[in-house]
Amino acid sequence: MVGEEVQEMQLAGWIGGTTTGHWPGWLGQWFSLSANVQTVAAQAGAVATALGSYLLAQYLRVWRPRRRGLRAATVALTPPVPN
Repeated sequence: MVGEEVQEMQLAGWIGGTTTGHWPGWLGQWFSLSANVQTVAAQAGAVATALGSYLLAQYLRVWRPRRRGLRAATVALTPPVPN
């Protein structure tokens, strides 16, 4: 989705395009990667954001409590009881 949006912005003239050469057509079909720097950078940024948010959540939920000598967060077996 990110690659398609960058390509749409390039077609609208909002973003420039820096060609990197010819790539196989399946990269565009499967991953929406056009042969330019902007789509590759946008895709890499999206992957870095998703991976970073997962690692941050893992750190806050599991790794930090263990380093402090506490139990890591677990999934509740029963729903909470309202007061």
